[in-house]
Amino acid sequence: MKRQTTLTISCGRVLKAKAQTVIFTQVQSDDEDDKESIASSNYISNSVEENIAQTYHITLIEDGEVEEEDAEDAPAELEEGTKATIDELKEVNLGDIENPRPIYINASLNYGEEGTYIALLNEFKDVFAWSYKEMPGLDPKVVVHHLSVKKGARPIKQGQRRFRPELILLIEGEVNKLIEVGFIREVKYPM
Repeated sequence: MKRQTTLTISCGRVLKAKAQTVIFTQVQSDDEDDKESIASSNYISNSVEENIAQTYHITLIEDGEVEEEDAEDAPAELEEGTKATIDELKEVNLGDIENPRPIYINASLNYGEEGTYIALLNEFKDVFAWSYKEMPGLDPKVVVHHLSVKKGARPIKQGQRRFRPELILLIEGEVNKLIEVGFIREVKYPM
């Protein structure tokens, strides 16, 4: 059995290489009618190839030299690897002392940028909802959460989640606010 491999390389916009291997499966007899069949039915060979040693050399010649770009040094904060990727924030109150309206802006802004942002936010501060009471028109079809419980499924009591004692009062306060404005209510499952 003999093998012949042809490597075709085309250089267009993209360098493409295609390898084609032909395996000779029979030795050709002297009879003209009995021709050797090769892997493709479209190609019939009259001669038998000798053992073929295969060597491929691909040489890529570039027209010009490649210019090396000097890489800039990374900032020292990134080199140490300890700095968080989140920018530091600065709290700004858009309201007054009795009715605070806190927002947070980037602490690395210069004085002019900071003033511009604060002026813009003050101009449009009526656009923001500062409490749950300021959001009465939310469509329940969009914001209601339902649990997809199969009818007839037996409810399983889950273990109680434990919170740190200092968080319990904060959680209760937020839940009570949501109950007062009607955002959440107790539901019995399965419905």
